[in-house]
Amino acid sequence: MQARIALAINLLLCGALLTWSACASADTRIEKRSESPCSPPIVNNAGQVSIKCPGFDKEALLYLENQLSQQFRLLNEKLHSIDDSSRTVRNQNDLIDILRKQAHDWEQRYSELSARLADSPDDSEKATQAHALIRQGEFDKAEAILQELATKQEAQVARAAATQYDLGDLAMLRFAPTAALLHYDKAFRYEPDNPLYADGYATAAYGERNYAEAEKGWTTALQRQRDLAAHDPGAYRPKVATTLNTLGSLYRNTGRLADAEKADTEALLIFRDLAAHDPDAYRPDLAMTLNTLGILYRETGRLADAEKADTEALSIFRDLAAQNSGAYRPDLAMTLNTLGILYRETGRLADAEQADTEAVLIFCDLAAHNPGAYRPDIATALNTLGSLYDATGRLADAEQADTETLSIFRDLAAHSPGAYRPKVATTLNTLGSLYRNTGRLADAEKADTEALSIGRDLAAHDLGAYRPDLAMTLNTLGILYSETGRFADAEKADTEALSIFRDLAAHDPDAYRTKLAEVLGEASWYHLLARQFTEAKATAEEAFALDQSQLWVLTNAAHAEMFLGNTEAALTLHRRYRAESVNSRGQTWRQAILDDFAQFRKAGLEHPLMPTIERLLAEPP
Repeated sequence: MQARIALAINLLLCGALLTWSACASADTRIEKRSESPCSPPIVNNAGQVSIKCPGFDKEALLYLENQLSQQFRLLNEKLHSIDDSSRTVRNQNDLIDILRKQAHDWEQRYSELSARLADSPDDSEKATQAHALIRQGEFDKAEAILQELATKQEAQVARAAATQYDLGDLAMLRFAPTAALLHYDKAFRYEPDNPLYADGYATAAYGERNYAEAEKGWTTALQRQRDLAAHDPGAYRPKVATTLNTLGSLYRNTGRLADAEKADTEALLIFRDLAAHDPDAYRPDLAMTLNTLGILYRETGRLADAEKADTEALSIFRDLAAQNSGAYRPDLAMTLNTLGILYRETGRLADAEQADTEAVLIFCDLAAHNPGAYRPDIATALNTLGSLYDATGRLADAEQADTETLSIFRDLAAHSPGAYRPKVATTLNTLGSLYRNTGRLADAEKADTEALSIGRDLAAHDLGAYRPDLAMTLNTLGILYSETGRFADAEKADTEALSIFRDLAAHDPDAYRTKLAEVLGEASWYHLLARQFTEAKATAEEAFALDQSQLWVLTNAAHAEMFLGNTEAALTLHRRYRAESVNSRGQTWRQAILDDFAQFRKAGLEHPLMPTIERLLAEPP
């Protein structure tokens, strides 16, 4: 009891902090941690990005800030557009992560290119001039000079390859990945055994979604790095592990899970050995690889292996966060979330609650100091915790968590509707279900009706993405209307839901057959209450033909046979199934029939055969 009270107090404090953050969000700059020497990118209210990089030329830094500001505006437009079904940016946190990664990659590429040009054996006036122009952020002029040098060097393979690679990096500094791919391709073809050129080509190809070429480049880089590591393990084993992780990601994203596991497992062995000798440098890589494998194990149903990997990752991130909380507490919270999901899947609800609660409180603290970056995380974590409370019967705690989640998503949706209106609708549906379970039917209808309004608007702009959610909300409202005696409204909602699910099941039967059967079964019930007995029989039989595990729908068929005067057909169904369990709750055929008869009588539906059926069901099977 004391632990539960402490949790409630912590959640209330968290809510207060987040409420303050919401009020202050209009004047809050967005930041996120960075692992580079530069500061995290900061975005002001006008969408202008600023960043500090000690040692960088002012002109180059200004170029980066202008390019990042342009990227931020483009990404933000996608984020705010509810009719962009192809977007990959789903929320403000995604946007900031992308921006941070772009800044980090740019800084690293700029430093490496500057260093290469400074150390280049080509001491010609042109090469010196190109280096100076890059330092000044005059990338277009520098590119023209390097292109001139590349043309002159075509007969000198090594120098030509190096210059083409430099041109690729320069194109990436200009945020021109398509042009960069052409230069990396030339460098790779000049010297295919150079792991630097192979990796550059693969990275650019992956960014352009050319996965076959990306695999070709990384596989080539890996083989060369293995050869070099055989002679200089200190310099090249970390590169081998990193390339294996990269290939593992490629394999996962293209559905090759066995290949992904093989690559990630080898990377894990290398990082484990490296971390044993240099823990400060390699324990973060070890923990991230463990996290990656944990996800892979869970996706392939190996939950014990997933728990082992995630638990070790958690232990490492706890230690790292104790030493550097700013850098590693977000990773700690995400790993706790991952473990919470795993514990729920394996029925360890107390452990799940402990992990989820700790994750929520960490995100609360992070969001209080940096709401732009972490409020989406705290909303998601609270939503997960609310689901856990609901599953364990703690409905008051579930309502508290879900209400706070809804408040956060509403505020986020006000600024980024494309990313967060679907979250608002989903949370409203969750609260509607909770209100129904606690007898607050008016509140349930209000929540579900608002969710339906949002769902209709979303589906109007992006039919493919949001029609399933719209159909589910209509189905939920149909159930609510039925429970409150509004059978005409229930039939109307269910008929629309049924039309959508029929269409979905026609295009993807494996995904939607079971749901279509459920909705048909519910429709058959509404037909019974509307005294449409022929339709009720046909609909119930169609539902059972789609999914014979849904035995409960045959109770509606039996009722329809009774009301249609088909006495023997009705009694045959009752004799055959009277001892069977009809649903996942373990309800028997007898219990379901008696409950239905009570509802029929309440609705004024009587039939002379009902007492006979009741006597039959009372007999021993």
